[in-house]
Amino acid sequence: MAICMFQFKATFASRTVFLVLLEIILIAPLEGRCEEIASISEIEKQCLDYRRSIRSGQLRIEASMALFDGPNGRQPPTHSEIDATFDADRMRFDVLQSPSSAAQKESLRQRAIILPDTAIVQNSNAPANGLRYGVGLYKTRMDKQKKIETFTRAFDPRGLGLFPGTLRDINAFDFASLVGNARRQRTTERNSEIDGKPARIVEYIRDDGFTVSMWFTNSNPRMLARTQLSGVVDGKLLVDRIDSTFTEGNDVSSVVFPRQLLYQRLVDGDVVQREEINIVKSSFNEAIPPEVFTIATMHLEPGTYVHTIPSSQGVTQTWDGKRLLPLASVCPADIKEKSGGGLRLYFIVANLVMCLMLFIIVYVRRFKKAERAEPLA
Repeated sequence: MAICMFQFKATFASRTVFLVLLEIILIAPLEGRCEEIASISEIEKQCLDYRRSIRSGQLRIEASMALFDGPNGRQPPTHSEIDATFDADRMRFDVLQSPSSAAQKESLRQRAIILPDTAIVQNSNAPANGLRYGVGLYKTRMDKQKKIETFTRAFDPRGLGLFPGTLRDINAFDFASLVGNARRQRTTERNSEIDGKPARIVEYIRDDGFTVSMWFTNSNPRMLARTQLSGVVDGKLLVDRIDSTFTEGNDVSSVVFPRQLLYQRLVDGDVVQREEINIVKSSFNEAIPPEVFTIATMHLEPGTYVHTIPSSQGVTQTWDGKRLLPLASVCPADIKEKSGGGLRLYFIVANLVMCLMLFIIVYVRRFKKAERAEPLA
């Protein structure tokens, strides 16, 4: 009887230990364990859906970028400010290049208005040959719009933090270039931490062999704290990484959006490029006045030439301060005034040359006539 009781207790204890271990394995949180799925994770889909649900916005963005791999080591940082405005199918960017030294002044780098079928791009306000150039009116379709964006500083602000890159580079990315990209071999998920907070890490290998990693704070699809792209290039480990800091408000209706971003490029663990991005001001899902997306609010000087590209779509026009006019309708007196005297000098020189040529012709004719009139000896 004692032996039987001992065997029962031993069997019961073994079963209890087994059940406890089974509960730990199956029910306990998956800390450090990987879950492999075949396609895009749900948290990625929710992240993209949330960003795309932002209908409109106005942001003041300040950025400071430093290079560490120049011939003389670390290069002086460059500063820029961007006023970005967007709604469902329109964007406007006013880019100011801040001075890098006390001797320089803040200057306009570029203004760009991107519309569904037109893009208005102003690269400079500097006069050329007495008249103002630098404004292009690009006729394009929405499916060709990406080409326009790549040579401007324009990008969809809703994509900030979704891909690692500087403000100068991120317009080359699409919304789903990394987050939600279907071109992948496999996807894994695991629980971890970032900056001392619980985080869900989603990772996959892209079809080109590069690894994409995403950290979502508190498993919240709205709070993508880090996006990273890594791979071996020329025998060196290249890592592009962007970290986002969010300001969490108590209002559940407010838009959750990054307030600070830090981009870094590392080669074998050494930082070779770094850019700090601050969202100084922001407002979302508010009505944008329609005139914001018109040439009338670009502060063009009267007399500015506006070139239609391609030229087959129209002719060069001039801005008279209120509207665009065909170049032929511009008053010559206005052109002279805006040219700073350049055309007046041209006409004066041309008249002098013509007078000199006329004098020579008259003189030669009189000389030949005198020769014919002289009596023979």
